[in-house]
Amino acid sequence: MTVSHIFGYRRQDVRQNLYFKDDENIIYFNSSCVITHNLATNDQDIFGGSHYNDLNSTNKSHNDDIVSFDYFSDEHVFHKQPTKLIEENKDIFSKTIDKVEKKVRKWVASGQRGLMPLILVWNADTKEVLHKYYLPKGAK
Repeated sequence: MTVSHIFGYRRQDVRQNLYFKDDENIIYFNSSCVITHNLATNDQDIFGGSHYNDLNSTNKSHNDDIVSFDYFSDEHVFHKQPTKLIEENKDIFSKTIDKVEKKVRKWVASGQRGLMPLILVWNADTKEVLHKYYLPKGAK
C-alpha cells in the first residue's frame, strides 16, 4: 500500500516546521512523513513513512514521528554584504537573493523520536539520503 495524500499538519510541540520550497510548493512534516505539497495542483510528494526497525536495513526513511526538521542550503549566499551596497542596489539585490536562495536551498535534515532516534539528511528534490544517524538508545 502506498500513501498518496496526507491530511494534517503537526503543530503541537514543534517549531519551524513549514518552509516554502518555491513559489508553488511548501514542505512540512506530519507523523513519520515529510510532505512537499503543491499549492496550485494540491498534489503531494511524500518522503518517509517506513515501518522497518532493523538498524542494518537498507531502508532510508523514518519509522516514527518526526519532531525536528530543517530545510537549508549547502552554500552561504550574500551574507555579510556591506550595507551601502545593499541600499544602492536594493531592487536588483533582493531579486537576486530570491533567485539564488531558491536554487541552492535543497537539503532537509529530519529527526524522529523513539527508542533509537534517527536523523536523516537528504535532498528535497531527489529524496536521496546523504547521511543516516542513529542516536544512542534513550537519547533526547
